[in-house]
Amino acid sequence: MRLLFYIFLYVLPLAGFGQIHFSWKEQWSKPAGNSVFTVDQYNNLYYTYEQVLYKIDSTGKERFKQSIKNWSDISFIDARNPMKIMLFSEDQQLVEYLDNTLAKQQDIIDLTEEGFSFATKVVTSAQPDKIWVFDSDNSRIVLYTRQVSQQQRIDNIFGLLNSKMIFQMLEYNSQLYLVDPTKGIFVLDRYGTMLDFISLEKVRLIQIENGILYYLVGDDLFFMHLKDKFTEKITLPLTGIKYFFKNENKFYFQTDKEIKLFSFENRP
Repeated sequence: MRLLFYIFLYVLPLAGFGQIHFSWKEQWSKPAGNSVFTVDQYNNLYYTYEQVLYKIDSTGKERFKQSIKNWSDISFIDARNPMKIMLFSEDQQLVEYLDNTLAKQQDIIDLTEEGFSFATKVVTSAQPDKIWVFDSDNSRIVLYTRQVSQQQRIDNIFGLLNSKMIFQMLEYNSQLYLVDPTKGIFVLDRYGTMLDFISLEKVRLIQIENGILYYLVGDDLFFMHLKDKFTEKITLPLTGIKYFFKNENKFYFQTDKEIKLFSFENRP
């Protein structure tokens, strides 16, 4: 009963929301196609395009690039630590780290050799040298480190959450956010205890910054204050957004053909 009450509490504020209008200014764009990208805290863009990984600074200038022809596919890039860029390949079940010049930093982690059946999501943790790994075949999430005694596991995640899929993982304030587009967003502590549930069917992508959740539903972008669940829709400067990343007053938007950087101001 208590869980049902909290679910109702979280859903209720979503019933009515307004729209917030920004004044948008396009800064620059890069050809992208089926690229994977992320942005670090200094507004450096890291993205893949035609078997090359690029690092682009905040002005749009290319700083470094590296061939990724030896990778069948890069599924995810994580620049939470700008000095230790993480690359994940779902096809090859590999994790590799690069420094801030895109040079290889340490040995590759073969997840198959580390006991994972088939990992589909990997993200870095704020805890040093630890990553979250979702092993879909075994329905488990592991806070992985090479020190086996320090690893933590959440088993039977689908059964625990009554979930059908994990589309995205994100760690924020020592909590793990799991996105299931068929249900919404589950919030767990690192031991697997569910702390929150936000009902958001068809949610595609989330990001959290300064206690505000930004999320895509269909072609629409919203923000929600995590404390009180106050929600508004953001009027966008373009359509067909596949992926986004926000950093301060900048949004990076990916479409079918390019990645565009926009700055914005609140419209009076």
